[in-house]
Amino acid sequence: MCQITEDLFFSDPYQDHERNQFDEALLPQVLALRDDAALKLAVAGLKHRFLSKAEALLHGDIHSGSIFVAEGKLKAIDAEFGFYGPIGFDIGTALGNLLLNYCGLPGLFGPRDAAAGREQRLQDVRELWLIFADRFLALCHQHSRDATLALPGYAEQFLQQVWADAVGYCGTELIRRTIGLAHVADLDSITDAEMRAECQRNALNLGRALIVNAPHIEHIDALLARIRQHG
Repeated sequence: MCQITEDLFFSDPYQDHERNQFDEALLPQVLALRDDAALKLAVAGLKHRFLSKAEALLHGDIHSGSIFVAEGKLKAIDAEFGFYGPIGFDIGTALGNLLLNYCGLPGLFGPRDAAAGREQRLQDVRELWLIFADRFLALCHQHSRDATLALPGYAEQFLQQVWADAVGYCGTELIRRTIGLAHVADLDSITDAEMRAECQRNALNLGRALIVNAPHIEHIDALLARIRQHG
């Protein structure tokens, strides 16, 4: 199952592969992605970390359709892609899933409702990361047993790398869900073909920007600014 994840996230979208699915209107941009050396080098780094950083047991395919929330409860289902990998992978794919909806909203609603929905998605992105980061640091400070790893500032330093990974994996989620095998209704259900293509282009542009610039997007507010910059 890990091989499938490797292919869908890090290989298929950047080559001519029979599993890829996209509208013909996107072909120029798809071809540009395949020839983008800077992008493919960054994706290679993300793939290497995916394969080599066994930091935590991950869900492997987390998105809004695999999470059930009730009062005081949360359950994640469909964990057949579970594996030991980089902590930032699940966080990144969850953020990417929210941003796919962000990209699709202009094609699903009128301008006012779309704008309100997009602001809500950005707040969701912000809240998701900040709650995770606060909980992660609290657990580190409470439970770290190794004296070296418990040094003041180390947990924060470690979390910064998790953040950079998450931003990169967020970008791969945007790209692979737009032109790869498994799409999302947030984009595919847009009935107007021109608007659908425009929203998909925005998702691809944002995905590329996040992958390439992940090391330089140092905090959540910088991420939100980058997203707004891409419209």
